[in-house]
Amino acid sequence: MTVTLCTQTASAAADAHRLDIVLRELEKLIDRLAEAGLESGGLAALTDWSATAARAFHDEAETWAVDVRALEGVAIDLRADVWIARQRAAAAIGPWCR
Repeated sequence: MTVTLCTQTASAAADAHRLDIVLRELEKLIDRLAEAGLESGGLAALTDWSATAARAFHDEAETWAVDVRALEGVAIDLRADVWIARQRAAAAIGPWCR
């Protein structure tokens, strides 16, 4: 019985470790998306010209900025879900096998 529990514990520990890596990478992604959202918003503001092509570029840059900010929100939600999964994996590690 103890061997089975320790095997499950080792699997849970490996899962928790992998989820820690995912959380770190999501943090990096969220930071980069936040930067990209700010830069794209600034790009749109800088191209508020009157030429037709400039207006079209401005509109596309604004659309892209909105999309990047939405993706940042998705990444933040995913981070919360991964954090919960990591907590569950950590809770599955039996104290008798550490």
